[in-house]
Amino acid sequence: MGRVTGNKTQSDKFEKLARELECDEGEAHWDERLEKVTKSKLEAEEKPR
Repeated sequence: MGRVTGNKTQSDKFEKLARELECDEGEAHWDERLEKVTKSKLEAEEKPR
């Protein structure tokens, strides 16, 4: 369990901030972003040096 600070846990604070920053909790959005990052990394590794 998260640390309790006052009456909110650390995880509660994290979730609140994530919502304020309009972070998407959807798995499909996560998969899309992950694919973009891994694809970029793979492309960078394939380029000759």
